[in-house]
Amino acid sequence: MTDVPTKIDIGAVARAWWFDLNRPTDKGGRDRASLAELKRSDDPLDIAFVSAFGHLRHRLGAHSEQSLQRAAMIAHVLAHVREDDRRPMARALGPQQGDEKPAMSEARFRRLLQARDDSDLKRRLVRAVKMLNGKVNVADLAIAIWWWNDRTRQQWAFRYLNAEPPAAPPSAIEQSAA
Repeated sequence: MTDVPTKIDIGAVARAWWFDLNRPTDKGGRDRASLAELKRSDDPLDIAFVSAFGHLRHRLGAHSEQSLQRAAMIAHVLAHVREDDRRPMARALGPQQGDEKPAMSEARFRRLLQARDDSDLKRRLVRAVKMLNGKVNVADLAIAIWWWNDRTRQQWAFRYLNAEPPAAPPSAIEQSAA
């Protein structure tokens, strides 16, 4: 995502955009037309012509093909979110306190982490949002979509299990000093 200035907080931008779509309007309620259009649109090219997407694209500063595709995926997946949650999404999907079953089984969560192409990832994330009854941490989800890579997958795996990530290995300088 080289075309996005480093000063942009992807999560904050996506959350503000999502709140704008879900805020009551002069017409009564949420922007149901845009939300429905974004939900139905599976192709980034279709999403590009939804006016609400234009606002997100501009706020993210997305101009390259890759950043436009990621912004379109964010718009599509967030259109399925009904309520913002403060828990990281992977934590919400994982096992909770006690013997309660996780919202998403471990096997299904592993398949989510193994998603390598955008189409598969988008489908699995929409399913995950639905498993959480539309209650998702909007910023956390948007950041994960934007930066979906091995590091994101690792962070999600540890959050799902409610475990601390491993400490970073000592640098070569620290090793030689010991």
